[in-house]
Amino acid sequence: MRVRRIGPDDPAVAGAAALVQAVYGALHADHGLDSPSRGLDAARLAERLGEATGLLVEASGAVAGFAFVRPSRDVAGALYLGTVATDPALRGRGVAALLVAEAMAVAREGGWPDLVLDTFDGPGGAAGYFARHGFAPRGTGGPIRTMGRRIA
Repeated sequence: MRVRRIGPDDPAVAGAAALVQAVYGALHADHGLDSPSRGLDAARLAERLGEATGLLVEASGAVAGFAFVRPSRDVAGALYLGTVATDPALRGRGVAALLVAEAMAVAREGGWPDLVLDTFDGPGGAAGYFARHGFAPRGTGGPIRTMGRRIA
């Protein structure tokens, strides 16, 4: 597996959008969790990548994971990690860890002191996963939890 950064004109945008729709659609169907990412088609993802850096994990030439980073709109001085999606067939094989590591690299390169994200808390959510990777809850709880970590 390899991780690379992508922009709005990358040919992999369509595959990344399809993965995001599948993953967030399943969260909605299986757990009732809704996210704007569920309706993220290739055109909207390309538009989002005009203001963000896409992070793409590929395995055997196929999209295995996707996320993006951009300056946080809610936490001053932080880089935001959003729309983390991994191929369910590859869960437990380090796809999300590659995305988190690349997001941390982007943060370091840009001089960002903090990396933050929003995740669902509870069944179907990834708060436990991100806690194991050094993210701690910020603010009050709820169905969507903001988590962050300092960048060393």
